[in-house]
Amino acid sequence: MQTYRRFQPGTFKWYLAGCLLFLIPQAIAQQCNWWGTLYPLCQTTEVGWGWENNQSCISTSTCTTQPAPYGVVGDSSSSSSSSSSSSSSSSSSSSSASSASTSSTSSSSSSSSSTSGGGQCEQMCQWYQDEPRPICTNQNSGWGWENQQSCVGIDTCNSQTGAGGVVTVCTGSSSSSSSSSSSSSSSSSSSSGSACPPGTVTPYVQVNGGTWQQTGSVSVNSGATLKFGPQPVTGGSWYWTGCGTSGSSREQTVIAAQSCQAATRYTNACGATTDYTFNVSVSGSSSSSSSSSGSSGGGYQEGEFILGMDISYWSEQLDRGATYVDTDGQAKDLLTLFKNHGINFIRLRAFVDPTAPYGYASTAGGCSGKAQAYNGTADVVRMAKRIKAAGMGFLLDFHYSDTWADPGKQVIPYAWRYTSSIQQLAAEVRSYTVDVMQALQAENALPDMVQVGNEITPGMIVHQATSSTDCWGNNSAARSGPNGRASNSNWSNLGALLSAGIQGVNQIDPNIETVLHIENFDDPAGVEWWVDSALNAGVQFDVLGLSAYEEFQGPASAWRSTMQRLASRYPQLSFAIVEFNPRGRLLADILREIPDGRGLGTFFWEPTESGYWGNAIFSQQGNSYYANSSDFAVYDQIVEDYGLRILQ
Repeated sequence: MQTYRRFQPGTFKWYLAGCLLFLIPQAIAQQCNWWGTLYPLCQTTEVGWGWENNQSCISTSTCTTQPAPYGVVGDSSSSSSSSSSSSSSSSSSSSSASSASTSSTSSSSSSSSSTSGGGQCEQMCQWYQDEPRPICTNQNSGWGWENQQSCVGIDTCNSQTGAGGVVTVCTGSSSSSSSSSSSSSSSSSSSSGSACPPGTVTPYVQVNGGTWQQTGSVSVNSGATLKFGPQPVTGGSWYWTGCGTSGSSREQTVIAAQSCQAATRYTNACGATTDYTFNVSVSGSSSSSSSSSGSSGGGYQEGEFILGMDISYWSEQLDRGATYVDTDGQAKDLLTLFKNHGINFIRLRAFVDPTAPYGYASTAGGCSGKAQAYNGTADVVRMAKRIKAAGMGFLLDFHYSDTWADPGKQVIPYAWRYTSSIQQLAAEVRSYTVDVMQALQAENALPDMVQVGNEITPGMIVHQATSSTDCWGNNSAARSGPNGRASNSNWSNLGALLSAGIQGVNQIDPNIETVLHIENFDDPAGVEWWVDSALNAGVQFDVLGLSAYEEFQGPASAWRSTMQRLASRYPQLSFAIVEFNPRGRLLADILREIPDGRGLGTFFWEPTESGYWGNAIFSQQGNSYYANSSDFAVYDQIVEDYGLRILQ
């Protein structure tokens, strides 16, 4: 989408030099800032979302239902804004100069000016992952009620852990110019406006008080003193976890006891976040483990038995400032905590566009909405980078929907809803799969296994959102088209979609194992009918993934005989329990018994969450999650009994 500037970067210099500028007003199209994403405003649709000029649009009435700073942005008046822009520039420049004079210890200084045309900027409180909230003017602590709305005291706002705190929020169209001067090294970034670009993190590490090194990876001896000091020096906030780091100080000093990753999140002045992970290799060290029997070393290697976790809520929790405490009482990076107990594989779900209408991050059906496009492609990539940096295996779970897909709903992504044939829909599936895989490949974070569809027993992409659909995909209607539905009653269509997803994976890397996931583990005859149908439709896949919740697929006493039956019937397939709760030891034993190593392993679904499906294996207190000793002892015992490695 094109971005308009009222001034080119050099304009203010000439204006302040006294040159007369004649600015020709230019029309700036109004748009809708929909929870941080810009969409066109509809011209003919009065309520809800529409489709005009071959693209999605939002009605003005629907756009304006959002709280500040979201809503309609942009205007058509540029002449009137130019004078206010110049005065804003002068005050901002002088303020920046003053700030620079007090920061003599930094390696670079910068001055910036920003103007807002047709809008304004104000300080607000970013309260964890929620939308920014007003800051109270009559109280500094606690929550208050002013101007007919709730507000947060500035001290309370800044007391949060993680990325929360006071941020500058701008509404309306804006432009900014920035300049920087440096000695030996410098960095600069532009920000502001309703579209908030993330900043750039430049890594620096100091070893044993020596000179600063511009690097994100170091190798040291055990006991070395490390100082992490990423830049920029000013203009934002920091949050740290892993390697003994904690809190919000930009510089972190730790003693290197073992190889680890220190993850930091930088939040710039307008609220955009950038993640960076430092990698520390310590000579002769290994990650500590509650179990002393498993061997140590390296990352996950193909063929090792999988002890996995689905932690797709992880990024949301980190944005709330979550901390994770191991059974030894020490706060640790979540991946380090898992590895300490033999867990070696992570599963993440992927939604097509969580911010789309009826998507996971939307406000559809009374949902509160999300501040970020969690489980979207960018979110998956940033978490996958951390998984691979930790040396763990990675299973990517494509839902092929903007929200949850399961046996009760398989809702077509909003952007694909006008496809007119199964061939077009298959092309969308393949293209999207390739796009996500290429994004991961670009960051050296390709998955080890890819799941094409989630609990697709009834089919895939077989429902359409209605006006009653919520962000979970509930209350959707059956979808049909010229070629019928891609349900399990039409294997010509369903097989085409499954093959398209698998082909998209193979296009990037044919060595990645592909998984088809169904949930009816309690119905062995039904599983056999489904798998036979897929094979007869020409679908070529490697692994059959199953759900095993005792609440839904019980009794657990039948699982062993069912798995033995399936393993005998399909000697060409491997098997994995890609979701379960509870019965971790029983399921691991059942998979371990399958001949020829074709029982790959198990994945506990969302270990920090409890619900009707089962109980968490962490106890939550506020924003802290404490590993339950009894639950993690099960994994320690599996490691000992199976002779598994503890990953470094």
